[in-house]
Formats: sequence, structure tokens, C-alpha cells
Amino acid sequence: MSPRRPFATETPIKRTLLAADVLARGAPEAILPPLLIGTAVLVGAGMAHIAIGQVMSTRGSDLLLYFLATPGTLLILASLFLLWFYRDPPRQPAPGLVSAADGKVLFVESVDDPDIGRATRIAVFMSPLDVHVNRVPCSAELVSSTHHEGGLVPAFRKESERNERLTTLWRTIGDPADRVPPGQSLKLVQIAGAMAKRIDPWSEPPARLQKGERFGMIRLGSRVDHYLPHPLQCTVAAGDRVRAGETTIARMP
Repeated sequence: MSPRRPFATETPIKRTLLAADVLARGAPEAILPPLLIGTAVLVGAGMAHIAIGQVMSTRGSDLLLYFLATPGTLLILASLFLLWFYRDPPRQPAPGLVSAADGKVLFVESVDDPDIGRATRIAVFMSPLDVHVNRVPCSAELVSSTHHEGGLVPAFRKESERNERLTTLWRTIGDPADRVPPGQSLKLVQIAGAMAKRIDPWSEPPARLQKGERFGMIRLGSRVDHYLPHPLQCTVAAGDRVRAGETTIARMP
């Protein structure tokens, strides 16, 4: 796997958050603000409770503590959710082409795609509880990356293909471990969901990535569509659960 991109500023807390290498890029920037503010509010509420309790009734002091502590508690709970959302566990690629996303297969269909030609489209929905780091299905070169503006349809609906999305075209390198010949074209479409419009690309053309390497992330509920050329044979069906960089979704016949 490729090393992670260094952050512009490396504070001790950021280094601690990333020490286990199990959090996605951008995790410290998202988690630290609510965590630090929430902790400060709780500490301030406790100190105010002790100080003001000396000059007013116990009931009044407790009521003040409640009103001050509630926002701090909510911020800390939000930071714990973000800690879970930004998880990025290590993965061991399986043979063939692997899924680019964690989640549930929504549908599998044959399509005539203007970029790929006759292809199999495999749509994977990522709920807010799934890992949202996306990984390349096989060793390939990134040919192009195109951003499209769009709506906010929930990602589990087929109409979400018109949402904000990032289309990446890939050309296979022909790594023997992938069992896919070189020069094959693949397309991945990262689709933002209704909860947030934020797709973070981590690679730019002409990057060359090995199978299972991270190439981007989508914030909150979202979807990834795989366009795989024939004669690759799909090995998953609608309703299956898949894991990015780990679950085989197609192989050569």
C-alpha cells in the first residue's frame, strides 16, 4: 500500500490519532474541533458548577451544570461518531477484481457505456456506518478524473446517479496477481448521497496504483458504481455485502 499523504501541520494530537494507521485522511481535521470544544465545555461546566455552587442553591447550581454540559456532551458524541466514520482498516486483496467500496450491492446490470463499451455495472451503496474509503479494484493507471455537479437524491436510489459525482477512468497494468490483461478500461463513479456533498479524490492522472490502494473517499452515505468491461464475469449479486479492496466482484472467465 502507498504511504499516506502527510498533513500540512502535525500536532501531537494528530499524530496520536493516526498512530495506528486506521483512520482516513482528513480525520484529525474533522474530529479534533468537536472533541476539543466539547471537552473544554465540559471542563468549564464542572468548574462553574463548583464555583457557583458556593454562592447559590444546590438545585440552581445543578441546573446550570445541566445547561452547560449538554452541548459539550453532544459535541463529544459527535466526535465519537466521526472517529467511527473515518476508520480505515487494513485490507488484504483477494484474487481477481475487488470491490472499490464497502457496503451492499444494489444492482448488477449490463450496459452500453460510452467510455467502456459493453460493460457490467455493479452499484455498491455505502451507509453512514460503512467504511467510506475507496480502493482501486486492480492494478491500474488513472487516465482521467471528471467532476460533475448534481442533486441530493439518497444514494440507495438508482436516480442518485445524477447526484454530484466523480468519474474516474482507469487502464489496467496487467499485474499477474490480478489475472486481468493489460490495457483494459475500467470506470468508477463515486456518487455523493443526500446527507453531504463531499467527494475527496486522493489521486490525479497519471497515477499508477496497485490493487487495493486507496484512491479517494466520499463523506457520509454514498455509492460507487463499477463499470467493468466484458468478458469479465461478475461474481456478486444484488443484496451481497462487499468490502473495499478485499471482496472479489469479478474475474476473467
